Amino acid sequence: MKILFVGTKMQGYFISEECKSRKWTLDYIETTENMELEKYLSDILAVGRNGYDYIVYDTTSCISDADVIAHTIASVVKSNSIKPIIIVNTLNAKNAVVAACINQSLRSFINKGSGTASDFKEQFVYNVTEFYEKVGREDVEEVAKEVTKSLERVKNTQTIGVAGACRRIGTTTQAIQIAKYLNYKGYRACIIEMNNIKYPNVRQQHNNASTELSFFEKTSLLLDLKIYDKSLGYIQVEGVDVYYKPDKLNEILEKGYDFQVFDYGVYFENAFNKAAFLKDDIQIFAAGFDVSELDYLIDILDNSSYKESKIIFSFVSEQNKSEVKSLLSDMNKDNKSFFFADYTPDPYILSNAGMLDDVFHLDSKAEEKEVPKKKRKGFLGRRK
Repeated sequence: MKILFVGTKMQGYFISEECKSRKWTLDYIETTENMELEKYLSDILAVGRNGYDYIVYDTTSCISDADVIAHTIASVVKSNSIKPIIIVNTLNAKNAVVAACINQSLRSFINKGSGTASDFKEQFVYNVTEFYEKVGREDVEEVAKEVTKSLERVKNTQTIGVAGACRRIGTTTQAIQIAKYLNYKGYRACIIEMNNIKYPNVRQQHNNASTELSFFEKTSLLLDLKIYDKSLGYIQVEGVDVYYKPDKLNEILEKGYDFQVFDYGVYFENAFNKAAFLKDDIQIFAAGFDVSELDYLIDILDNSSYKESKIIFSFVSEQNKSEVKSLLSDMNKDNKSFFFADYTPDPYILSNAGMLDDVFHLDSKAEEKEVPKKKRKGFLGRRK
């Protein structure tokens, strides 16, 4: 038996001990801690030509995106047909690496989340000797069922990405308006904060307080809102479900929303997640037509990556709307759809239903009610 281990020797100690006792050949592609697996792909493909029966991947210290990890391993399987065994921190459907691997039909795992070195060795041997293939592995099968159910829920959820062409252009306002509109039409919608824009935390001064907060974290603090799920950063603001912990995205995806509205912040900043934005079903930019804002908009119009995106203009007067369309007609080579938001002094009061009808063309899921005119009360003019 010939085994190739991808990871650090320290993490693969139990593999080494078992291979030594059974006189199996064990070779290494040593990685750094906090490694990015995709950067070792060419090495794995080259070394993998030496006739290995299995490649063991230690993903416990891998910092790559889960989908990238699974895709890298699947690419090796496709190239040289060497069976993979994947070491993971936990074996459950909420583990993003496990879910991504199962989606790629990779089901040979060593669970280091619990147990002793003897348990890890046993899982290794049962994978290598194909014991699990013959008798089945109940824990993996249960996880696979959960992953399949989760995928079905995700398939029924549409995603909307909202990004700003520049700062202070109403990106979060438009995200809130969209979520309010979708709820008004009878759909379950939430906002997920997907940016790293932070504001000083000057209200909380105790030792454990964060020095900086996201917009919705700060909103929660200032309005003294109830946090329904601290682990997910789940709050409700004026009837809108909001999540401010994007690292919990997999768990949020399973909540069964009809729509998820992602607030990506400003598109030209380094933290802007372009890959995630382009994966969304609907992509929207909030933009302006002021002299200081125009260059950013032109950059978007020139970028073929955003050819499917819609543009919502903020702060454009009624008399200037036709002028905007005329001046931008030559630059709008992809014929992006332009929309103009009404004056929205309070983002939590739906004031753009007509425009958003044109953006989304949605049938109502329930009988529409008259857009409520809220009475303002409470801190900062809002109700808690």
